[in-house]
Amino acid sequence: MENYRVSRAELERAADTVSREMIDLAMSAYLAELAEIAATPQGLDAQRQSQRPDCYQLAKEGIAPEDLRAHLQQESERLKQLQLAQFDLAYFRRWALRFRRDLDVSDCAEAAALSTSLPRAVGRRAVAGKSVAPGSC
Repeated sequence: MENYRVSRAELERAADTVSREMIDLAMSAYLAELAEIAATPQGLDAQRQSQRPDCYQLAKEGIAPEDLRAHLQQESERLKQLQLAQFDLAYFRRWALRFRRDLDVSDCAEAAALSTSLPRAVGRRAVAGKSVAPGSC
């Protein structure tokens, strides 16, 4: 369980770092587009080919930089939570498989204890109390 916590914490830190970098890159591109628009005499009406068409479209829609940053942070947090949930599901799937394997060993031991092929001298009750080594069935 400890490895799980460390791995999950590492995943969360990595997701936060990637998120910050992604938001910074997007905001830099948007602010550069806004500066380019401001430097053009016709502003948004200029017939030009933008190197950042998505940013140009956002500028045409009048999206404020702080609103864009807030939206990106919200979407990034949502994506991080989905990634963590996916990590949790994978962890519990591995845990369930390990638990199922343990149950299979337990069932194997019980089947061996109830087997009619055991020598009469041993007896079923005596065998039921003994453990069977994993993988011996």
